[in-house]
Amino acid sequence: MQDQVKTILAKLKPHFVFFDFVQNWLPKIASKLGIKSVRFSVYSAISTSYLSPHLRISEKRNMTYEDLKNPPFGYPQKSKTSLQTFQAKMIFPMMFQRFDDNPIVSDRVTQILGECSLVVLKSCREIEDNFPTKSVILCSFGSETFLSDDQINQLSIGLELTSLPFILVLNFPSNLNAEVELKRALPKGFIERVKNRGIVHSGWLQQQLVLNHSSVGCYVCHAGFSSVIEAIVNDCQLVLLPFKGDQFLNSKLVADDLKAGIEVNRNDEDGFIQKEKLLEAVKAVMVEVDKEPGKEIRENHMKWREFLFYREKSEQIHCNVCLV
Repeated sequence: MQDQVKTILAKLKPHFVFFDFVQNWLPKIASKLGIKSVRFSVYSAISTSYLSPHLRISEKRNMTYEDLKNPPFGYPQKSKTSLQTFQAKMIFPMMFQRFDDNPIVSDRVTQILGECSLVVLKSCREIEDNFPTKSVILCSFGSETFLSDDQINQLSIGLELTSLPFILVLNFPSNLNAEVELKRALPKGFIERVKNRGIVHSGWLQQQLVLNHSSVGCYVCHAGFSSVIEAIVNDCQLVLLPFKGDQFLNSKLVADDLKAGIEVNRNDEDGFIQKEKLLEAVKAVMVEVDKEPGKEIRENHMKWREFLFYREKSEQIHCNVCLV
């Protein structure tokens, strides 16, 4: 196989060649041909960095499963990652597994990290920890709501005008290329202007984990009932932009009756989103918190959060619903 790969690379002469840890012999072949080798890890960044053998193996003694129970030298100090004894015992043998006559896994990884030109990991850029508590806005409308270019323009500029950090999630029909659509629909220069405080994402998002982060304090959403409950439970202020079905009534309930969130004012005829109105709603619950209506909304929001956490009342409601 090595000879075949060498022949193909010599013929194609690519600038880069991507490989997995199984092909630990590839970096040397690529280097001789003047090609950069890029190790693409199919494992997460946390796994790769935590289990990196070269950060643990000492010349004075052999590595044991006990070494895996705590992070290696250089691991982020703020991380709470560690392994229990049984977990370390289960992972340890895998690091020293051998396939046929090839080197053991840990030797392969160590060799590759020293010989390849670049390492690419499955990871993501995180902004939440860079900002104060409850200052980040999450703006997401689920996987089935697709906005027009004009609406995306107004929404993104509205978030920019808040001067607050944000995560904007925009989705598109499955037959379209999301990356291409984002470049086309977003305002010119938008990404560059907000690069230090904003992220634009398309696709699936771990909504519960994001809302639960201590830096996230506002959720601009479509008023889907599950999303509303998640926001209240995680103490994220609600800015509502309903688009279909029950979302309109959910928004009326939360914003008008419970006064635990705020709905963005829109054009009466077509429901068009205006950047100024979005800014106005966000400021009410995130900036002008000592003024009305923001003050009342935040107080009611906290009351309903406490209510949802109050087990006896929750159980009473479930009983009443069943009886009805």
